[in-house]
Amino acid sequence: MKSYMTKLYHRLRIIETDLQSELTVSQMAALQTELESIDQAARNLPMRYSDLFFSIRGLIDRMRTELASRIVEVRSETTKVA
Repeated sequence: MKSYMTKLYHRLRIIETDLQSELTVSQMAALQTELESIDQAARNLPMRYSDLFFSIRGLIDRMRTELASRIVEVRSETTKVA
């Protein structure tokens, strides 16, 4: 189980790192898809790992919110330019 969780956290760290750079809307959409994939994988955790499940879900939700904010920001900048 530790290996499984390590992989999920690693995937989240990659997304977190990507969010620190300039991204296009399509790149952000790809990150959203990856977040959904991580979310689905986290849902497969056995009930006895509920504390880990809620911890990783909190991180996923935080990144999802940040990503949605960035998408709105990029779209509004694109609209201003056009």
